[in-house]
Amino acid sequence: MNRWINPDKGRYYQVDLVQDLFGDWTLTQVWGGLGSRRGQVRIVYVPSYAAGVERIEHIAKRRQQRGYRDWRFSTRHMGSGDETQGLP
Repeated sequence: MNRWINPDKGRYYQVDLVQDLFGDWTLTQVWGGLGSRRGQVRIVYVPSYAAGVERIEHIAKRRQQRGYRDWRFSTRHMGSGDETQGLP
């Protein structure tokens, strides 16, 4: 899972590349406001794992150009009810 935040604008963007039960690769994109429950989701089919990684690299470049910072998700906070814990 890749996640970027823009603390100045209070926004986040997250992507996850997963293989479904049929063996197809999908890229799940989620974005919205930090602390808001009103984000948006887009699920995009990609032809291969390599194509998905390439698309993530393109997204990462765009996010950085728009002032987002890379933020690694920590599973130790999952289920605590506060997935934003540890944000800068």
